[in-house]
Amino acid sequence: MSLIMEVYLNFGSSQWESLWLPGGGSPNFSDYGMGALPLASMDWSANTADFPCEPSDIPPTFNDSQLFAAQSGGGNIYWGAPARPLYLRSDIFSRCRMVTQYHTLLPHEAAIPYVLGGLALGNPRRAGTGAAVQRRARVVDPGQLLPASYVLHDGAGLSPPHAVATGSHPGYARPLEIRIQNTDAFVDSLARTGITSESDGLLAALRHEYRDRRLLGRR
Repeated sequence: MSLIMEVYLNFGSSQWESLWLPGGGSPNFSDYGMGALPLASMDWSANTADFPCEPSDIPPTFNDSQLFAAQSGGGNIYWGAPARPLYLRSDIFSRCRMVTQYHTLLPHEAAIPYVLGGLALGNPRRAGTGAAVQRRARVVDPGQLLPASYVLHDGAGLSPPHAVATGSHPGYARPLEIRIQNTDAFVDSLARTGITSESDGLLAALRHEYRDRRLLGRR
């Protein structure tokens, strides 16, 4: 069984972002009209707002980063602090792939749909990665009723509706959208407290009845 995890992070040149673009120890954003960004100018501990990492994940030094790969056009790709929980796991990091897109779309309301779906807003074929994963899972196992693709988000920003876009995929390809909040409510619900085997059996019977009626309607 294979698992695909796609992490979407808004990119920018600030030290709080998740990656740094080309540079030999001094990331250079000149190709993007932002000039150079010396590592020596970064101070991870200076941020007083919410940091996207747990305190234990904050780099111990200002220039702590992880080399991801060399670019074919020269320079290196570095991952910054918010990606540290990923690159500290060698089993995950060794299989990571990174896609970086450049666009001239403004504002974010136009740019985010393009980045998440690969096509501009309004294109009927625009779909997120989750739709392709869900459709493939259903083709491989038509009897699989539980979703195989999920979009997890914190409810902030504009990303969730565009991440679940299905484009020209069939309706069953839509990923299941789950909001993860700053509580354990979602995790606690996985314990299914109060759900009995009898209620599971009833649900299965009703689901099969619905399936049989749907199949009869096709004949």
